[in-house]
Order: sequence, then structure tokens, then C-alpha cells
Amino acid sequence: NTYGNNERYVVVTGGTFNTDVNHQYWAFEVKIDKTLAAKNNGDGTWTIVPAAAYVNETFSGYNRNAGYATIEEAFAVAFAMGIEVVTVAKDCEMVGNVTVPTGKTVTLNLNGKTVVATDNATGSYAMITNKGNLTIEGDGAIKLTATNNRGWNAYSSVISNTVGGKLVVENGTIEHLGGTDMAYAIDNLTNGKGTYAETVIN
Repeated sequence: NTYGNNERYVVVTGGTFNTDVNHQYWAFEVKIDKTLAAKNNGDGTWTIVPAAAYVNETFSGYNRNAGYATIEEAFAVAFAMGIEVVTVAKDCEMVGNVTVPTGKTVTLNLNGKTVVATDNATGSYAMITNKGNLTIEGDGAIKLTATNNRGWNAYSSVISNTVGGKLVVENGTIEHLGGTDMAYAIDNLTNGKGTYAETVIN
């Protein structure tokens, strides 16, 4: 460890490395701010980039806020580690989509930021599918635009709250900007199966 500013760690703010510096060492030997992430380049190297989201994870016995290059990655870590809050770090685009599994509880804190996505599907599409317990908070916005009009054959939704799911919206903006006939900000899908999907908007 190096010693400076009364703290024992190396501060990393940029660069490319041949290891995941955010998870290779004991936490706080290397310190990367929560607004930055070590992005896997797929060639055995990791590059420090702005984080799309961060979670409070336990690594090497320490709790710290760790940034991830995409919101999808942050959710995946949250589900794997039992972390219940994903916080958006910057205005960003969601390229994939997220499913909250049955039995999982998670809060998406928009943190005043805007998350956008584009629906290029030819069938039904949801930016976020909730099968568990999802809360939206943080005064930001989630926005989706569709590019293919599927008529009334398939839906496009920012959030699909499915059978058994509970969605709580504390604040913020959820907006579908159109592009197909069945365009929904929130689609509460019971699918005629006799069980409920519950949405609470506070």
C-alpha cells in the first residue's frame, strides 16, 4: 500500500489494466470512486470508465460502493449478492434489459438521472420486467422509444409488472415516447391467470 492523504490505498481514476483492479485486491488497497467502473474489454484487460450505476457491495470483508459500466451489470451483481439498492450514477442508456426475479427485492434509485432505452424488437419487449418486488425512487426518469410498430400483436413497455410482482413507484418519471401502438409506461400484466400483479404509485 502507498500512504498519502492519511489513507493507505492507491487511487485509480483512469487507465487500462490487465486485471479487474476493482475486484482483484483487498478492498481499499485500490480505491475507485463509485462514479467509475472497471469495464471488461473482453481481451483480458479492464479500462476505467464512467459508471452507469453503483451498488453497496461487500468485497474482501469491506463494504464499499462499487461502480459498474452498465445498469444491467449492477442489477446482476445486486441479485447475486442480495443487494437491495441499485443507484444510477449518470444519465445513461440501457442497451439490454433487466428482469427482477421472483422472490428478489430491489430498489432502483434514479438519483435524479435519466435512463433511456430503444426498443428494436419485433415481438413484445420490456425495458424492466418485474417478477419480484421493485421500487422506483430518486426523482429521475426512465424513458423508452420503440422503432418497430407491431400494431396490436405485441407490447412495448418501460416496466412490465408481471404475475406475482409488486411495483412501488415513490417518485420520478416513467415515460414511453411511442413508436408502436401498444406502448406503455407501466404494463400491469395479469395474463388472465387468476393471480395478481400489484402496482402502487405514491
